[in-house]
Amino acid sequence: MNVLSPLYLFVFIPFCVLLFIFLREGKVQKLFLLFISIFFVFLFGKKQFYLIFLISLLNYFGVLGLEYLIKKLTRNSTLTKSLFILLILVNSSILLFFKYIPGFFENNSPILISFFKINSPSFIQLINRIQNFSVPIGLSFLTFSMLSYIFDIFSSKIPAEKNPINFAMFVFFFPKFIAGPIERYNSFSKEIKNIHTSYENIYKGLFRFATGLSKKVLIVGSLSKITMPIFALAPSEWNFQISWINLFLYTLEIYLDFDAYSDMAIGLSQTFGIKLMENFNFPYLAISIQDFWQRWHISLSTWLRDYILMPLNFHFRKKNPIIFFSSLAILVTFFISGIWHGNTINFILWGIYYGVLLVSETIVFRKQLSKLPIWFKRIYTFIFVMIGWIFFKVDSFHEFLMYLYAMLIPQKYNGEFYRSFFEFLKPEILIATLFAVMISFSLFKNIKEKYLQNKVWGEIVVSTFVLLFFIFSIMRIYSGFEQTFLYANF
Repeated sequence: MNVLSPLYLFVFIPFCVLLFIFLREGKVQKLFLLFISIFFVFLFGKKQFYLIFLISLLNYFGVLGLEYLIKKLTRNSTLTKSLFILLILVNSSILLFFKYIPGFFENNSPILISFFKINSPSFIQLINRIQNFSVPIGLSFLTFSMLSYIFDIFSSKIPAEKNPINFAMFVFFFPKFIAGPIERYNSFSKEIKNIHTSYENIYKGLFRFATGLSKKVLIVGSLSKITMPIFALAPSEWNFQISWINLFLYTLEIYLDFDAYSDMAIGLSQTFGIKLMENFNFPYLAISIQDFWQRWHISLSTWLRDYILMPLNFHFRKKNPIIFFSSLAILVTFFISGIWHGNTINFILWGIYYGVLLVSETIVFRKQLSKLPIWFKRIYTFIFVMIGWIFFKVDSFHEFLMYLYAMLIPQKYNGEFYRSFFEFLKPEILIATLFAVMISFSLFKNIKEKYLQNKVWGEIVVSTFVLLFFIFSIMRIYSGFEQTFLYANF
């Protein structure tokens, strides 16, 4: 089910919220949320549902067995460690299979057939089936949630969940299912064990949901009208001015797209009395690459820190040279981040790109960077972040270099292309860009806190604007808005 479809927005969501309020009693509400969440996942297809259900059973019983072995044999026993490693490998392998194997077979099937000299119809049919596999919706986010659960049980940070209903809620809860946030079981379990809502929560939750929807449909939908056709051009048609303008707009677009989904997920969860973790904190105000990763996709960046970077640093702490192994820990962490994001070499290079930047910033040039003024550090961070987003949009490393070349080397004036570009600059696009800048750089928040906070008329003004934007969003959806969220593909 497309979360931007009229069916989801005007049938599924109202039905869920109204019936949830009507049921009142917490345990009944939890069962209802579980039922509609399972139904939501089932709507994406039977194969998707069966896979998620299988992963759920595997981790539910596997972790119960892991906790049993820890209590009976200790954590350091061979059997306990073997089960722990097996659970990690199985979850990781499922994700890697769906993310990488179909693409590998699609690009290399002629070579494989020639190398193994197998031309039987059954072998070719098997290859064709594997090529048609697609990454199940939400699998990347679910896998990292499951891995954090396994790690926390193994380290005895939390007890294993014996209640299958609570565990199933952790897996299937539909507001976070498609693109997170990546919840930890410890915090999420506290929310679902004490479900309670209020009319204030319902109002604030729906308000935030409407805000996220408006960001996606009105602002991101408008910006993509420029960025999509320009990125689709042949690399030879990119030039200095257009490449910078286009990349700036795409930088705003990708942030607001993901932030919009997070707003919708967090807001909808709040209407059910469940608090999800915040995922963004104005990342484009960061004063360093390290600061950027403390503000961007917080549920992922803290996951990488807690379950990859810190354990690696702990493991390497006594090894010499210390700088080398600290750098290696950062590079491995962001290499894994790249693999998690996508199944092409571009995403792996994107992860390495950030790993190199962080090593340079935190180890090599730390003293020099600390002496720079804040305004300079903000600009330098933003430019490097912009360059990083090129990996997300182009199809190959060659195209990345071509785009970077267009940004760095002024090109000859192309009047025909400029005319075609400025046709896009209609009032709708200019207004969307203005709003995107004001949201991304915290200008709206500053105005609200300075002039409208704790004032009745201020709340009325803000609520009126959000209502109007929500109505405009509905109108655009009914007129044929068909975009999906970018991070749903990861």
